[in-house]
Amino acid sequence: MTTFVLLQHLLALDVPVYAAGGIGTRTAAAAVAGGATGVVLDVQLALVAEMDAASDEAPAGQDGPLAVSLAARYKTAGGVVQAVRRGIAEHVRAAVRAAPLAPRGGPHGREYPIVQGPMTQVSDSPVFAAAVAQDGGVPFLALGALDGDRVRELLRETADRLAGRPWGVGMVGFVPPERRAEQLAAVRAAAPPYAIIAGGLPVQAEQLEEAGTRTYLNVPAPEQLDRFLAEGARRFVFEGMESGGHIGPRASFPLWEAQLDRLDAWRAAHPDQAARLSVMFAGGIHDERSAAMVAALAGPLAERGADVRVLMGTAYLFTSEAVAAGAVRPGYQQTALDCAATALLETAPGHATRCADTPYVRTFAQTRAELLGTGMSQHEAYGRLEKLNLGRLRIASKGVRRGAPVDTDEQRAEGLYLIGQAATLRSARTGVAALHEQVTSGATGLLAARAAELRPGRTRRRRPAPPTSRSSGWTACSPARRDAGEYWANVLAGADAVTAAAQRDPEAYEGKAPSTRCGSLPDVPFDADAHGIPADALGAIDPAHLLALEVAARALDDAGYGDRAFDRARTSVIFGAEGGGDLAAAYALRAALPAYFGEVPPELDERLPAPTADSLTGVQAAALAARFGLGGVAHTVAADAASALAALDAACRELATGGSDMVLCGGADVRTAIHDRPRVAAADGTVPGEGVACVVLKRLADAERDGDRIYAIVRAVAGAADGRDRALTRAYERAGVAPERIGLVETSGIGDRAELEAFAAAFAGAAPGAVALGSVTSQIGHTGAAAGLAGLIKTAHALHTGVLPGTPRLARPDEAWDAGGPLAFGASARPWAVPPADRHAGAAPGPAARTTTPSCPGTGARPNRCPDATNGPPNCS
Repeated sequence: MTTFVLLQHLLALDVPVYAAGGIGTRTAAAAVAGGATGVVLDVQLALVAEMDAASDEAPAGQDGPLAVSLAARYKTAGGVVQAVRRGIAEHVRAAVRAAPLAPRGGPHGREYPIVQGPMTQVSDSPVFAAAVAQDGGVPFLALGALDGDRVRELLRETADRLAGRPWGVGMVGFVPPERRAEQLAAVRAAAPPYAIIAGGLPVQAEQLEEAGTRTYLNVPAPEQLDRFLAEGARRFVFEGMESGGHIGPRASFPLWEAQLDRLDAWRAAHPDQAARLSVMFAGGIHDERSAAMVAALAGPLAERGADVRVLMGTAYLFTSEAVAAGAVRPGYQQTALDCAATALLETAPGHATRCADTPYVRTFAQTRAELLGTGMSQHEAYGRLEKLNLGRLRIASKGVRRGAPVDTDEQRAEGLYLIGQAATLRSARTGVAALHEQVTSGATGLLAARAAELRPGRTRRRRPAPPTSRSSGWTACSPARRDAGEYWANVLAGADAVTAAAQRDPEAYEGKAPSTRCGSLPDVPFDADAHGIPADALGAIDPAHLLALEVAARALDDAGYGDRAFDRARTSVIFGAEGGGDLAAAYALRAALPAYFGEVPPELDERLPAPTADSLTGVQAAALAARFGLGGVAHTVAADAASALAALDAACRELATGGSDMVLCGGADVRTAIHDRPRVAAADGTVPGEGVACVVLKRLADAERDGDRIYAIVRAVAGAADGRDRALTRAYERAGVAPERIGLVETSGIGDRAELEAFAAAFAGAAPGAVALGSVTSQIGHTGAAAGLAGLIKTAHALHTGVLPGTPRLARPDEAWDAGGPLAFGASARPWAVPPADRHAGAAPGPAARTTTPSCPGTGARPNRCPDATNGPPNCS
């Protein structure tokens, strides 16, 4: 039993039910609209970012393809969960507004978006067709394998009896070619209003469309739908394997989810074509609940102008008109009423017929085994089994064998009763009019009531911003490393990215000579076309800005927003960056030279760049925002070594006040900076470093809602101009985290006694050696305006991975360090042996600068939060 049918069975028990199997954003809406408490996702999450790539193929059912599309679109497990939640609300709202299955007025009175599906040896009666049409449905005659003459006679009689009411014919594409040609000719001549071709092609549908017959193609696979759309087909039947008779390979839920996904993609590429689409949903539909589920999943499609209908076959077997009109014998209807289970008869691989579980099922299995056991070819055995089924179907539906009537016992014992799984859900007779009202007015009313219960459209009051911010994506370019992954790997390895500097003339400097070593950025590939920059304009743009543009794009990708929709109008860009730079200095020199020499010396004129209309010096946050189409605030912050963390402070405040929902926060510096070995007793100089980094920040609640990956939570940012100890005290008070719970502190590596004494005082309550001190500047040089984020990203990696990095090349710490105190230096990386929720760290770039308190988001237990939003920045992730 499939999810769609099983769900209907269980919901009748009045207990909480969660639907599993074939669940996507649309079918989740169907399940919840039908009454499910919720849905279960399992295989659908197999390819999200949190899952490890499987070394070999993993078992997957019909949900497997959903994993591909969901991961591609929503990236993370949380992203998928939130997409499903949004889908439920959006689909239910759209279905209530569009009411796709509500009765409609027509020239013949009340009309219903219901199609009575063609049933072999059942719906071949003009009298029964008239009964369905009289009560507003669209009856379809099953042509089966009838020859041309019999088809013409049947169509003529039906047209006369229905007197202008809509009706149609059902054809199968697998009849012999000559018989199919006869039928097509007869149908073209009669030009009925509608036709369905099972196993047909767009070219066949086009022949009938030219004659004025609106023709539907049964499409059992998404790949076929793509091809049929490309070939011009616009009318489709999506029939799940719950149906009776010949069935397709997919159950209704996974089929409908996949087909609507393809239709949405096609419609997005062809927005003017939606109104030409007409879709019939079939398989397990028979009452208010089942039809309401279809209305929910198809709501947005209908709201955009597409025609939506349901196709039913099995449900009509329960009507009094089916027996009165001679479509079936009373014994057939009684079998439907008694049906507790269905069976599948496989004539050949991929060819199965669903029927009631009667004695003939055993007869068929025995016959099949005998035919295949004789060595008969599979093709010949398939033909004989199909012929056997056809004869036994006549016994069941018409009560005749080779033209002679059979008694009730023989009919029951030897007949083949084509019945869908919906028969297991019904146990009473009904009438056509009552059935139509159930599936249309009843379903529309049930959906409206369910929508009121769910209240998917309600808007919650926006609560004050939560007290922490979370980092959901990041990247960095650091000396000798092009991205954050390489950066972290080298932090753990203790690698030294500081190399020999370009030759400098010591006589050009007063006092101490410049450093002979520096941490320089490697060559970073930059695709000007991808960033919308003309190649001939690159020389006029500051390298720091180009690098900031590249790392911002990488950070968005890492956060999952490179190809994922987000509210760009409420996304800001705040970068920490000092003014100047080589390009600005060259422009300034060119401008100043005429004041000293009257003109720019020719030898310098050739080498100095000239300003142009494309000139751009420094990091321009507004230009970064324009590149990504962002409409929030955009500015840079200059605070020397604290620039990046000052930008972080501004970003967190922007989120806390609700001014933005997401911020790209970065730091960039490719100028000479200050650096020395961390807390080394004999430190004797400074080493420049270059760096560009960017993190994506969101309020914690928003990041959790959107299913973003969480690296770390920024609980507080604090600063003080009159001492590091005051900044530390403010940061931990705002974060609501006691200093003794801090396990890692990342510092700038200035190495002065005041710094060590401030840390020792702040963490006096911690156990001996409990607080690891580190400084990435010992490996990459002092990266100036980017230093704060260089330390923050290192710290966030440590929190995320549960690894405490070491501090390499620390031969002898400063004498102010107390070996028995709370501060410790690790020679190499080691496990951070505390639960994720108990990991807390701090990062500070230098004296009189801002200090941050990030924490690990944890698994299971939630981390502590600040008391209220007034005490610090929002929980930013």
